[in-house]
Amino acid sequence: MIGDVGNNGPSNVSSSATASSYTVKRGDTLASIARAAWGDSNLWYLIADANKLSATR
Repeated sequence: MIGDVGNNGPSNVSSSATASSYTVKRGDTLASIARAAWGDSNLWYLIADANKLSATR
């Protein structure tokens, strides 16, 4: 799920934005999903934060 990013998200997303969903396809990365959703792959961390994801090694 791509959560409501509120005031920490891209400038074109308002704080009243509702959560949306995205069906992950083979080969997708958080960066590619962020690019598709907001036009900026550098916002991948917002998806990670909204989904309580952490790096694993």
